Amino acid sequence: MKGDCSCRPSISSVRATAFANAGEKWDVSAQAVPCIIQVKVPSGVLSEAMRGDYVQRLHQAVSRSKEANDQRIVMTSIILDEVNDGLWGANGAIWYLADFTQAAGYRHLQGLTGK
Repeated sequence: MKGDCSCRPSISSVRATAFANAGEKWDVSAQAVPCIIQVKVPSGVLSEAMRGDYVQRLHQAVSRSKEANDQRIVMTSIILDEVNDGLWGANGAIWYLADFTQAAGYRHLQGLTGK
């Protein structure tokens, strides 16, 4: 996806006892590595197909980051937050999709102009 996307992911670990079943707290840490990932992306940058591909690749990247001898499964919850045009500030200025297109080189959005 290099050159295609300027998303900003934030990855957080989840407390081992954050899961419950029928009111009983469940410690998943022996079986799983739970992660919540929140990604901020300018609205209109990712198509539906691209969102699916991005989520799959992000899950794979997180899964590959655990130690080789760790047999636990990686459980990701990935939230894609689309930021509406004109509601993203960068370096003290409001940025629009056209600004991101120019700065990040979104190939699929080339030719987009104006605000």
